[in-house]
Amino acid sequence: MLNLRIKLVFICFIITGWILLVSEYTSADLVAERVVKNNSFKTTTLSFGSLNSASFSPLSFLFTVSGFKPSGFDIKAVNILNQGKMSFKYRISSKITGGDQQLCGELRLKLFDQSFSEKYNRKLKDLNFDSQLDQNGSEFWVFYLQLPDNAGSNLQNKTCEFDLIFKSWRNYPNEEGGFSALRVLSNNISTASW
Repeated sequence: MLNLRIKLVFICFIITGWILLVSEYTSADLVAERVVKNNSFKTTTLSFGSLNSASFSPLSFLFTVSGFKPSGFDIKAVNILNQGKMSFKYRISSKITGGDQQLCGELRLKLFDQSFSEKYNRKLKDLNFDSQLDQNGSEFWVFYLQLPDNAGSNLQNKTCEFDLIFKSWRNYPNEEGGFSALRVLSNNISTASW
């Protein structure tokens, strides 16, 4: 009797399995839908330009100096213009890209804002300065690059190549993706004999 029941249950499982295999799909799918009204999605741009302070033309290079001597300096200016549709934060930093590492390490940089208030006065290689630019705003920066008085004779006839990097972001400086923009100004300095 028990054997007959097990056989019937087994046959029912086989028939049910066969029906499920040949039917391919069932109409017992579950569907849920939720409607949220009054949504809006808006896109915008984040862009900025580094412009020549006199002609407002785009810059690719800032400092190109040959014959630098101790106590020597050069002054350049950059106008940062918000060309996008929202405010953003940005960072000015430097990156040594070539030349003599000792010379690059000795160069000093002073950074002044448009009211000529000093905002940075340290070694060029350590530059890391944050600012914020409102929508349709602009900022004017003066860069003062100097070779110190006590520069040794071992820095004669050397070169230093570096980039000034302007990186903007919307929320967080190290975020990947999202709104961001990057501008790089190349620079080339060479020293003289003294």
